[in-house]
Amino acid sequence: QEFDFELKATSVGAPMPEANTATTVGSARASFGQIEFGLADAGKTYEYLIHEVTPATVGWTMAGDVTATVTV
Repeated sequence: QEFDFELKATSVGAPMPEANTATTVGSARASFGQIEFGLADAGKTYEYLIHEVTPATVGWTMAGDVTATVTV
């Protein structure tokens, strides 16, 4: 089964990777790709939210929305 996740920046001006969605199969790792931080980002704190966006399918029961907050 494939699982889709979405990454959103909640901090204004937070650098983002090229893609804001990632897919994983089973227990494999999902990757959004690299986020490039530059000298202008030094000393700043950015917050990102990640949550699953996989639609419910036959045979699967979706849990409530689980969101992970990541602070960089």
